[in-house]
Amino acid sequence: MSRPAVAERLRRLEEDRVIAGWNVDLDPAALGFRYTVFIRIRPSAGQSPGIENLIRATPAVVECYRMTGEEGLLLKALFSTVPEFEDLFARIQRYGQATAFDVLSAVVSPRTPPLPAPSSPD
Repeated sequence: MSRPAVAERLRRLEEDRVIAGWNVDLDPAALGFRYTVFIRIRPSAGQSPGIENLIRATPAVVECYRMTGEEGLLLKALFSTVPEFEDLFARIQRYGQATAFDVLSAVVSPRTPPLPAPSSPD
């Protein structure tokens, strides 16, 4: 395909929100983040707004999701040191119960979802 054709196709995909944005894939270890931790949080009654504000204001938290079931939130955070993790974990526990899981390795790293097959002209 020509450059103008590719540019036009990408523009349409952006307009249709198929492409939501462009990202850089950084290696946390190369940036000094030695620990990747997932934390499940079950906020105490009425504590969801407080914990969500804490999470949004914490740069170490790189992802956070509201979940179904007993656990209300699942977050992923990156740390350079164990004391950094301990500090955040202690602050989170003021809002409810939390369980942390240190990542040993990735079985599947973040990847692009499968794209649907192109529709065939009738």
